[in-house]
Amino acid sequence: MRRRTSRSLVALATATLGVTLLTPTAAQAEEVTTGNYTATFNYTKPNGSNDTSISTGLGTLIDLAKPGSTLYMSMYWLSDANGIEAKLLAAHARNVTVKVVIESFTNVPQALKTGLTGNSKLTECYRGCLDNPDPEDDKAINHNKFVVFDELTDGRTNVVWQSSQNMSPSQNGELNNAITVSGNVSLAIKYRAAFTRQVSRAGVTGTVKYNSTYDAPTASVEPIFFPRDTGTGPTDTGSDHQVYGNPDIVAHQIEKVDCAKNGRIRLATSSLNGKALRPAIYTALEDRRKAGCAVDAVVRDFDALDANAGVNDMTGINVNAYSMRPGGCRYIPSDESCNHGTVHSKYLLTEWENAQGQRVQNTYTGSHNFTKGALVRNDETLLRLSDAGVYDAFVANFNKLRSAVVDIDAAKYGSTSQHYSRVNAASAGDQHDSATASNGSGTSTYQAVVYEDGDNHNPADTQLGTNAYLRMYKDGVPLWNEKQLSVSGAAGTSWSHQKPDVGVDRNGNAIVVWAGDDDGNKYANIEVRKIDQAGNVTVLPRPHASADGHQLRPTVAVADDGSYTVAWEDTANGTTLNQVKASGWSATGTRSHPDVQVSTINSGATTGSNRRPDAAVDGAGNTAIVWEEDADGNGGINIGLAKLNATGGFAVPRKVANSLTDGQQTEPAVAQAADGRTVATWADVYVPGTGSTNPARAARIQHRTFSATGAPVAAETVTTPGADSKRAIGVQVDPDVAVSDAGDFVVAWRETFVDGKQDVWARGFNADGGTGGRLPTTRMNVVTGHDQTDPAVSLAPNGRLALTYSDDYDNDSGGFNELRLRDGFLNK
Repeated sequence: MRRRTSRSLVALATATLGVTLLTPTAAQAEEVTTGNYTATFNYTKPNGSNDTSISTGLGTLIDLAKPGSTLYMSMYWLSDANGIEAKLLAAHARNVTVKVVIESFTNVPQALKTGLTGNSKLTECYRGCLDNPDPEDDKAINHNKFVVFDELTDGRTNVVWQSSQNMSPSQNGELNNAITVSGNVSLAIKYRAAFTRQVSRAGVTGTVKYNSTYDAPTASVEPIFFPRDTGTGPTDTGSDHQVYGNPDIVAHQIEKVDCAKNGRIRLATSSLNGKALRPAIYTALEDRRKAGCAVDAVVRDFDALDANAGVNDMTGINVNAYSMRPGGCRYIPSDESCNHGTVHSKYLLTEWENAQGQRVQNTYTGSHNFTKGALVRNDETLLRLSDAGVYDAFVANFNKLRSAVVDIDAAKYGSTSQHYSRVNAASAGDQHDSATASNGSGTSTYQAVVYEDGDNHNPADTQLGTNAYLRMYKDGVPLWNEKQLSVSGAAGTSWSHQKPDVGVDRNGNAIVVWAGDDDGNKYANIEVRKIDQAGNVTVLPRPHASADGHQLRPTVAVADDGSYTVAWEDTANGTTLNQVKASGWSATGTRSHPDVQVSTINSGATTGSNRRPDAAVDGAGNTAIVWEEDADGNGGINIGLAKLNATGGFAVPRKVANSLTDGQQTEPAVAQAADGRTVATWADVYVPGTGSTNPARAARIQHRTFSATGAPVAAETVTTPGADSKRAIGVQVDPDVAVSDAGDFVVAWRETFVDGKQDVWARGFNADGGTGGRLPTTRMNVVTGHDQTDPAVSLAPNGRLALTYSDDYDNDSGGFNELRLRDGFLNK
């Protein structure tokens, strides 16, 4: 069955899945010491408390600063009055010389400004210390986050602390890293020199002081300071272009990777400009990927400078950019409310095998985001460490960040590849218009996924050369690779097989339907196939008695025993007044009731149509059907609802499901519990007027529940909260719904992100419409580059939640769409 579970107690779901796949894992801060290096990573969940590990670690170092020594701090944001500020003042009081450079564009800590006296001093830099290379651009900042200690009371000397985290309490709620290097005299000297250069330039305007070179690229540890003199060409003396052959010093590091020797590149960042602003990085990554390197990225997927172009461009070169946006957050420009629990680290990891067979492993970390400003305007530091222990610690952190994107909430659902996989293992066309269904008996869960596959996807339903495909799973494991069910038409004809749908019985047999036009005459018939667990395909009769006209957009509802009902949009009478029809069948393909006209056109109406049906069956064999209804032909679309019994009679007469009839109600979906309780959902666009909740005409998803007899339990409800200053919600369309036999349900939909691209979302509800203890509003697509569309959702008898969607992550850069499966969750 596509959108409901069979008769079962969903209360058993947690226990069942907890044993089989949902082993909880707890995420916590980590500290790794290897030689003279200590790497620290904090980890705050979106709804969790702040992790102060990094700020606490720095505070401990400040407490250890030896009287008579000097510490040097360069910090973008310092607003921790009861923490780091107090410790700096305490160090000053015990005769530690405390020197601080701060970006005055932030809130300068006044206690430090007045409290640091004598040799101690706070220096303010406005819009960066080394000045802005573009006189008309005021976006430069001192973005550094480093501290140098001459000596500590525990005996350590020349200690350099470099972090991605500002010393602001809010940043304890973001995912950051810090590295401490002890006893490296050369490194400490270079950091002190960078600090002194900032102080000397703090009051200078009108010229630019570049950080042009780094001195020892073959050393085990080396800082790279910014802004860079990128240069304009290979002969631009002293510039990075002339010295390193690349105007972007970070791209130069990427170019070093030997992809023929097991090369791999990982990137994590809170800010990633698009190709137009930081082109050399994309050129280098694309070149390395084509040369055979594995390239992955974890990115906070909104950059106010160019509206997510970084993620879109990264996926456009076929790099997996795992998008670190906590579930439920919809960013708007300058919105920081969604930052809690998201990535703020900035690092690049590169590795390969050299000619001597040795592993080369480089960790680059610091304050440097992968933005144009970080390259040519800001005071920044990127610290390179060539140490295997440090590298392994950062790889472990990267994997943890990536898992947090894929698994949504590992503490609830564990960490498993089933949470994110590709359905089309072999087919390389364009995958879209998916549908999914789940069912089973005992502890086994069967899931079917169907989709169109072809090279010519057109939203106006004019696909050419598309075929219907199926893939089956048992307990999350594919039984076989995808199987083409339709037969391709003759070359040169405009054939197509469109809009597949699927249902599954309790024994794992799938019934698949689609609209087939194999001869390309633009008139389709409904094709039906039965596929068992072993992949054997049986051709079943067409569900419609007449092949005249056009039959399209079929939907199928499959009962536990394998009997099924097919509904479709029908123009067999030769007019444009489309009607929704349905017929019932036994598990073996014997007709149980003839064609029934489910919809109607008002008497005397010369226009009007009924389109896009969806169907779901309950435990008694009653099939609920919804459709787009314009019975009076006035152009206003409502949602029709009716229920047929096992013999084709109307168990619930046709009715209008929506009570709010302004505007347009489109794209309906329906699900039934075993006892006949029904949930319908649709996309709704109100027009301005009384009761309007969306005067901007942006479509929003609505849902409404009905009793087994078709009585509405309440008025329809907006599936997601209304937009406010912190949650900008774009256009919502393409809803789907699945309901358990206990009555709780999940709604999925497609939503426009602030950059105009599409995401797939889902939200869970209790039977009474409440949301307590259910799946929160969650973005379900892992990669957000470009468009993710066509969501479909199903619930298995044991409560196992699965969702599919079409992923155009690379914007068709040689790969077309791919079909993704999110599996192994619960509605909790």
